Amino acid sequence: MKRILSLVVLLSSLSVLAQSPQKFNYQAVVRNADGTLITNQSVNFRMSIYIGSSAGTIKYQETQVATTNKYGLVALSIGSGIIVSGSMSSINWGNDAHVLRVEIDPTGGNSFNILSTSELNSVPYALYALSSGNGSGGGSDNDADSTNEIQTISVSNDTVFLSKGGFAVIPPSSAVTNDNDSTNELQTITISTDTLFLSDGGFAVLPSVGGTNNDNDSTNELNTAVALVGTDLNVTDADGTLTADLSSLEESQAIIDTAAAIRADFPAGLINNDNDSTNELNTAVALVGTDLNVTDADGTLTANLSSLEESQAIIDSAAAIRADFPAGLINNDNDSTNELNTAV
Repeated sequence: MKRILSLVVLLSSLSVLAQSPQKFNYQAVVRNADGTLITNQSVNFRMSIYIGSSAGTIKYQETQVATTNKYGLVALSIGSGIIVSGSMSSINWGNDAHVLRVEIDPTGGNSFNILSTSELNSVPYALYALSSGNGSGGGSDNDADSTNEIQTISVSNDTVFLSKGGFAVIPPSSAVTNDNDSTNELQTITISTDTLFLSDGGFAVLPSVGGTNNDNDSTNELNTAVALVGTDLNVTDADGTLTADLSSLEESQAIIDTAAAIRADFPAGLINNDNDSTNELNTAVALVGTDLNVTDADGTLTANLSSLEESQAIIDSAAAIRADFPAGLINNDNDSTNELNTAV
């Protein structure tokens, strides 16, 4: 199927001295009719130079095969290809107008389609300097004007233009921004839940675990409450509440409280000076019904425990209380009564 292509051309000359090669540079960006670049593909070109117009005589014709790059760009040197007819040295650049026709076969074969036909302007005529410099085939430039050959360059979107004709399309991915604005390439960063976003596109998801805490808040990880509900110990922080079941540690709080009260009745810090280490010791502790009897050298005191649940735990608590009293204390106060129990 015949394919229609568009071609953007940039021509430039080599410096021409006495031994200047008879050729000039040629660049093209090759696209499909829909504007799609033809990239990384071998293309066969045929270039023809006509005298006067494209209806005139072909003064020179050659073919070249080139491969487009990733931008669809090819670079050729007209005059270095396979010559079909004529010669570059036979062209009198100073006397006649010349037209360049470019044909192409994108498959690399010889089924050429005309892409463009355009008159050659100033740049290729630098070859004329080969004869004008020594006075043959034309004259020297003696107008004493150093500016009338200068062109003005301008830029529109992705294309560079010369004031006397010719242009070049800048490949999109290699364009350089020279707008002297240091801010228009800056982006704004925002965060939403666990994701960072850039204003011109792009994002990054923060890892869910193992990250560093950089919120500069030293309190939002602290526990906010601790509560004992039944046998459950609840600990609360900013992330919620965790619960520990303490049922395996449950005891009768009443027994614990009673044992603590009994123990607290005994005076502390007194000095025993009667030189008898045994006469203040309890001699018996007995639970009779709901009465707890504690006996020492001064007699027996009774505490009614009827308000407490009667169980083996009370007996065990009484035994524990008895074990709390230290043995072997020395009484040095010479008072055999001041350490006696007075009430339970």
